[in-house]
Amino acid sequence: MVSEGRIMESATGPVVTAMVHLKADTSKIETISASLSELNFIEDIYLVTGNWDMILKVRFPDVNQMRNFLVKDLRKVDGIKDSYTSMVISIFKDRGVKFQ
Repeated sequence: MVSEGRIMESATGPVVTAMVHLKADTSKIETISASLSELNFIEDIYLVTGNWDMILKVRFPDVNQMRNFLVKDLRKVDGIKDSYTSMVISIFKDRGVKFQ
């Protein structure tokens, strides 16, 4: 179910959440972030310090949608050099709400 641009859990089960770490051409950060903002499934886009340049919080209704996003949609964004995806297996707190 989509609510205000976010995919929520539904009666059919939980969604797939992942963090996508990106190495990017830093001279194109504004263009990259604008392109990423247009893609479905991305909830949050962060410019960060450290080994990666950007981190995306993404949610999908199923693993097949995640696969399509990673191998098709993300690869079309000019300026992304590398990516590393971490699939979330448990959420303890999300958007300020604690889970038990």
